[in-house]
Amino acid sequence: IHGQLKFGIKPGLERMAWMLEELGNPQDNLKAVHIVGTNGKGSTVNALQTIFSQAGYEVGTFTSPYIIDFKERISINGQMISEENLLGLVERVKPVVERLPK
Repeated sequence: IHGQLKFGIKPGLERMAWMLEELGNPQDNLKAVHIVGTNGKGSTVNALQTIFSQAGYEVGTFTSPYIIDFKERISINGQMISEENLLGLVERVKPVVERLPK
């Protein structure tokens, strides 16, 4: 993941909108809580993950940065994503990224 070609910064959301369209707009089927701010994001994510999981929801989280393993960034119901699931996601997204308009 870290060794992949970087695309640089290009202001705007056009490339992201294009990628989401190419992937079938998966965000349209998600209910999400976006946590932002300077301090306390990790604690807030952990608290909400516990609350929603105990209420019966399937909870996915994406956090940054990771400490040791890139997979720490992605979890489902408090469990770090498996190598196999991460690889499956990369294999799904990589062909779209390779067609990304520059």
